[in-house]
Order: sequence, then structure tokens, then C-alpha cells
Amino acid sequence: MDERPSVAYIDLGNLIHNFKEIKKRVRNSEVLCVVKANAYGHGMIEVAKALSKAGARWFGVATAGEAESLLKNKIKGKILILNGVFPGEEGFIIEHNLRGVLFDREGVERMNEAGKRMGKRALVHIKIDTGMGRLGFLSEDFKDIMEKIKNYKFIKVEGVMSHFAHADLKDMEFIKYQLNLFKRCIRITGFNGLKHIANSAGTILLPSSHLDMVRCGIALYGVYPPDDCKSKISLKPVLSLKTKIHSIKNLPEGYGIGYGHTYVLKRKSRIAIIPLGYGDGLLRANSNRGYVLVKGKLCPIIGTVCMDLTAIDVTDVPEAKVGDEVVIIGEENGRVISAKDLAIYSSTIPYEVLCLLTKRLKRIYKGG
Repeated sequence: MDERPSVAYIDLGNLIHNFKEIKKRVRNSEVLCVVKANAYGHGMIEVAKALSKAGARWFGVATAGEAESLLKNKIKGKILILNGVFPGEEGFIIEHNLRGVLFDREGVERMNEAGKRMGKRALVHIKIDTGMGRLGFLSEDFKDIMEKIKNYKFIKVEGVMSHFAHADLKDMEFIKYQLNLFKRCIRITGFNGLKHIANSAGTILLPSSHLDMVRCGIALYGVYPPDDCKSKISLKPVLSLKTKIHSIKNLPEGYGIGYGHTYVLKRKSRIAIIPLGYGDGLLRANSNRGYVLVKGKLCPIIGTVCMDLTAIDVTDVPEAKVGDEVVIIGEENGRVISAKDLAIYSSTIPYEVLCLLTKRLKRIYKGG
């Protein structure tokens, strides 16, 4: 039993709206819906079910374990394991017709050997490192590895992919360099399968990167990668985070708040405690920096964010009382705190704000 009022509300109707807006944007290209990291904190299974029902045909996960969860919940669609194949996972991936990303020669060898043992071809996507400096074959090695794979009877290269080094596309000159390098690699090998490199920002801002498929994560959840996307596409936020005031007390000037007394009251104040903390995903970096909404008014987070409880100053909201709603992400009386705002308070990115929302946080779904 858990009657704690701290809840993430997930609007699946807004999720579907965003998916359809992205589909319109890319026209004939496939849309791979990125649902890794618990669908960026939104709940992977519920999100994938809603997207599948809306017509999504591709899903991107980080691990074989995430793929297994989709399979167990009978999610229809093709599943691409974006972070690659760890030793020992090859058989599972081949058996269930999952798509593994391969980025080194050892991985290619292991996958071919597994396919040989099972008498079944593995479906793979080969990754090229065009400048991210992370996973992938270097461009100068790509032609050679593709030639060698032709001799492997148990590997079918379904796709070739790369990854933009700037998620927000701020360095457009380098992004275009990566795209041109990717296209050159494709051209010299004559590969004619699925080609994909675009992330959410590329999907919205760089049509030439759409190719055969785009990979959308943050945009699906209603967060604009850079704000200049707003003029190109209409996205709706999918998640709101709310709780209720748990306690209120009047405290005198000079009173210390929370662990370490990192905040000392500068005036006589009304301090409210909310049942939400870093154990739920409210970053500790919000301590003495973040804000919440009470009755549509911004109220500062004061003191150190604790594991389960956080103090807010409601002195300027004299009508606030125990049981009143507190908005951490969302809208109230015309005022909005977005995931991006919360990220700014804590000097991070909205991806982290959403992905770190923990499983103990109740999620309530509507729409879809």
C-alpha cells in the first residue's frame, strides 16, 4: 500500500500526438521510437504499447534486458539494441529476431559463430564512428569490414548507422561533416539497406539526415531538443510531476533548514515539506536553487534535497495549506515549470531529469 501523493502523470495522448507530428515531418522515413531507460522515465511498457497501437514499427532499447521486457509484454515491432551485443547475448538476440548493433570485429565474429551454431542468420546494424568517439568502426575501416561480412553466411546486415556528436545540433558545421562522411561510407560500399543517423534534433532541423529511418527519443516525450525547434514542429509535454504539501510550520529568522543547515532563514517564514526527494529522482542539485509551483506561484526549494523529503518556502503564498498540490514539472494557473526548467535549476539536461525518475515514484497514465 502506498498512498503517498507524489505522482508522475503520463499523458499518452500527448505522446501519440508527438509521434504523429514526427511522422509528418519525416514523411516516408521510418521512425524508430527510443524507449530505453524506462522510456526516459515515462514507463517503457506503457509507452511502447501506446506507440505500437498508434502505428510505430521500430523500437530502440539500450540492452538485451530491455528488449526482453518488450518481448514478455508482447510489444509488436522490430527492436534494435542500440548499445551493442555483450558476449553471451548473441543466441537470445538471434532466436527472437532482435537487431543487434555491431561496432567491432570481435562482435561480428561472435555473432556469426552464434548464428552458425543455431543455423539461423543474425539481423544486425553496423555502426560507423563518424566523429562521436564512442562506439563504431572508424570510417577508414568500414569498407573492409563490410567486405568481410559478405563472406559470413550467418550475418545479414539490415542497417548501417551512425550517431551525431551534438544532440542539439548546435555545431551544425560538424554535424554536416558527420552526415557527409556517413553518406560517403555508404556510397563506397554500395550498401542499399536501412541507413540512419538522425536523432530528435536532426529529425526536426535537418531533413537531409532523415535517410531511411530516424531515431527519436526526447522529442517523443515533448521536450524540444534545442528551443529553435519550436517553429518547426508542435510537441506536447508527456510527463508532469506533482505532489502535495505534507507539513507546514512557521519558523523564525535564523532557523537552519535541513541537513547541514545549507539554508538559514533570512526572515520569519512559512516552510512546507513535500514528500519527494532524490529517492524519487528530484536531483539533489536543486538544493537552494530549484523552484516548484504552489497555487500557480513559484516557491523556492530551500535547504538540501533529502532522499524522501524536501523543504519549500511558501511564505509568499499565505493561503497554502497541508494537502495543497505542488507542481514540480507541469502547469498550474498559467505558470509552467518544464523538464528543461528543472534541468536548468540543477545544471543538467532534461534527459537526465526524466531518466532519473525512479520506479518507486507512482505513475498514472491517461489517454492513448
